[in-house]
Amino acid sequence: MKDLAETLARVAQRGFTEAFDVSDGRLHSRRGMHEIEDVAVKDTLFIDTGTDPGDDVTIYLLSTASGMQGYLVMPGSPHIDPAKAQFIDRLIESRWAAAQPQLHPGDHRQLPADEHPVPDAVPDLRAGDYGRTVLLAFHLF
Repeated sequence: MKDLAETLARVAQRGFTEAFDVSDGRLHSRRGMHEIEDVAVKDTLFIDTGTDPGDDVTIYLLSTASGMQGYLVMPGSPHIDPAKAQFIDRLIESRWAAAQPQLHPGDHRQLPADEHPVPDAVPDLRAGDYGRTVLLAFHLF
């Protein structure tokens, strides 16, 4: 079982050294402020202690357009910060919407070999739902 300090040390070894925070809908660090359009999620790490859901943590590894790399620590429910959750939700939704193809009546799209025809459900899971029970349903046919 890994703890937060050990995980952040490993994250720093990967080059994600800046500790980010969120306020006023923007990402802040000791070196400046970043608009949501200038931020990308590079990886997501979960720390699950297995005992108390309140001790669970999600760490988002982020990079900015200026090349800064860092992390945003999001405590699990019930200690979740609504401003951080809203920022992450907006960030994921904006990237998800941009990645979706724009289809129009009459269009016929051939999927690339590495793209599955059914989109992944995980991007629809909002940060505010982490630590809660989530119903996941599949339509197979």
